[in-house]
Amino acid sequence: MATYNLLVFSWNDVFPSLPQTGTATDLVGETFALPPVSGDVVEYIDQDTYTGSFGDHGFVTNRIRGEIDGTSVDNGMVNPEYSYFIYDSNGQFVGEMYAITLNNNNLSDIEAFTFDFRPIAGETYTISGMDGTPATSYSNLYICFASGTLIETAAGRVPVENLQRGDLVLTRDNGLQPLIWTGSQPSTYTSLLLNQGKRPILIQEGALGPGVPGGPLLVSPQHRILVRSTIVQRMFTSGEVLVPAKKLLGLDGVEQIVPGDGVTYHHILCAGHEIVTANGCLSETLFLGAQAVKTLTEGQLAEIEGLSPGLIEQMELHPAACAAAARLGKACQMVRRHRANCRPLQPGAGFFNPATDDLRGPPA
Repeated sequence: MATYNLLVFSWNDVFPSLPQTGTATDLVGETFALPPVSGDVVEYIDQDTYTGSFGDHGFVTNRIRGEIDGTSVDNGMVNPEYSYFIYDSNGQFVGEMYAITLNNNNLSDIEAFTFDFRPIAGETYTISGMDGTPATSYSNLYICFASGTLIETAAGRVPVENLQRGDLVLTRDNGLQPLIWTGSQPSTYTSLLLNQGKRPILIQEGALGPGVPGGPLLVSPQHRILVRSTIVQRMFTSGEVLVPAKKLLGLDGVEQIVPGDGVTYHHILCAGHEIVTANGCLSETLFLGAQAVKTLTEGQLAEIEGLSPGLIEQMELHPAACAAAARLGKACQMVRRHRANCRPLQPGAGFFNPATDDLRGPPA
């Protein structure tokens, strides 16, 4: 089971002057134009055996929950029963519109629509045909995310984009530590399409364990996430490892996506390579290694050198990252073992100490 935050549109958003009656085929040939302000973000909980694929798989066990047009919706018997082929005003095919509905073709049972492209308000679209058994990856849908990753600080949880040099962040190993530098790097939708290596990793709420993360977490593919379990102990001879987020892609609720608005990666740098809490998930601060040197601009590197001379050459990798790097080829196998044994990768929210916390447990 995985939970996704979907941008959906009501019947009134798409067809404000059309009665919601008839059957699915009646919409073929219709046109529509979305108003400037429309759509709602809702939870879509995939509960069928085809988790990771949004489609009509013969099950009606998925759930849509939230508010649509100001009305509370909580329906646990829906799926995308059919989709429509959409063309723009230039006659170009732009994608599909999916009907989230009950297991029938009655238009009256449609809860909402969602798209696998970003619809433009005011553009006139035409429905030219339909697919009775649609299926697509969730990564193809237009998914919305929380406005900012929340970092634990001396002032409480603060959106990462609001953090500044000198702010105190709460680290797992060394308590409150000041930020030496903060920076950001935007990537457009087009650049993400052209470069798979830049596409962010979406970790859904609870994908790593109960309440971990506490909400959707979006990170770069190389951003390291802490994993701790008896499985890790056996495979890496260390109780915990920091592994790149892209190594977690075998887990339910973890996928690589292309956000419709692109993505902005935010960097926070301490004097050491630290572990902090981001949306309730333990992950790293910026490490000034070879990967960072390739990623940051010359101006950003010069700024860091000016603020903390020698740090780029002197910073040491966190022991948990060293443990993972020594056997990084086993990371995918480690993820498979956690999934096969239904074991959390971060057992419970909050900080823990690998030197004192009990790593013993039932075999996994």
